[in-house]
Amino acid sequence: MFGLPLAGAIYGLEITALGNLRYSAIFPCFVSALIASAIPELFDIVHPHIFYVISEFPAIHFGTLMNLIVAGLIFGLVARFFIAAIHFASDVFYKYVRYLPLRTMVGGIVIMLLTLFTAHQQYNGLGTDKIIASFYVPIEFYDFFNKTVFTAITLGSGFKGGEITPLFYVGATLGNALGAVLNLPISLLAGLGLVSLFSGASKAPLTSIILAVELFGMNVATYAIITCLLAALFSGNCGLYRRKKLMD
Repeated sequence: MFGLPLAGAIYGLEITALGNLRYSAIFPCFVSALIASAIPELFDIVHPHIFYVISEFPAIHFGTLMNLIVAGLIFGLVARFFIAAIHFASDVFYKYVRYLPLRTMVGGIVIMLLTLFTAHQQYNGLGTDKIIASFYVPIEFYDFFNKTVFTAITLGSGFKGGEITPLFYVGATLGNALGAVLNLPISLLAGLGLVSLFSGASKAPLTSIILAVELFGMNVATYAIITCLLAALFSGNCGLYRRKKLMD
């Protein structure tokens, strides 16, 4: 789906066996991920991530490290907020509207009203155009918050469309917004935000680091290791799909 077979293979292992990775399953997972990744190419499908470009990698020094640490902490806290928002919306909708078809209808009405209030539809759908823009130009600093609200209401009311691309949207736009206060290139922050929010929300930091390397090359590894690990550490024990179990 995303054209990133190695990250996809490791994600399948990491998300199902946190703290107890089955190394014997890596090869079959990787083979199946390669096949799944190759199929869209047979139909000449272009993945949006080819437009995710980090234009500059600053030298690693004390100032850079401090900025990366601050960014990683913020990514982790926003990942926690993203998770909490989805769970909160789900609990509220279930509490007050038990009948699923009616619940989705109410959720759809709320989304429609919010769309009319914002006067555009950029928070509906995948938003890949805004993710791409985050790597190139400054965008509205509140985009990540609005997308979180729209996503939480959509998923919480019973609609199903995935959480991964919205996570990429929130992470990339948050990173872009941090470019106004941190002394790092916005393209780097957008890329790190994309993978770090995923790390914090999915509780899969190894996958997220590999994802960063597949997307942006080996030059990003050091930066991604710092922010992805910090995001996973400060995002809490509750993930998108289940509560994190700490292994001895």
